[in-house]
Amino acid sequence: MFLRIKHALSFLVLLTFLVALNLIAELPIKNIDQTIEKALKEWNVSGLAIAIVKDGQVVHLRGYGTKNVEDNTPVDEYTIFGIGSTSKAFGAATIGVLVHEGELN
Repeated sequence: MFLRIKHALSFLVLLTFLVALNLIAELPIKNIDQTIEKALKEWNVSGLAIAIVKDGQVVHLRGYGTKNVEDNTPVDEYTIFGIGSTSKAFGAATIGVLVHEGELN
């Protein structure tokens, strides 16, 4: 179980940095589902929910996979996840964006 949580947290950190660096925004919306599904398998993550906001508008909102591997309850855009220590990754990503934009050095 710990290994699965570790993989999920690693995937979340990676996804956070990709979003922060605006790399996911470069993908056409039609390829995002494919990319996320592939990443779930490669990172052995049971499920996640994602929202992509561009210019203040939600352009993609969807859940992927399952939130409970025992009963295969699907993840949707309203699924609540415990984020544990991942707030540190969000803070680091925010700092990285500010450095990239020249607002912080």
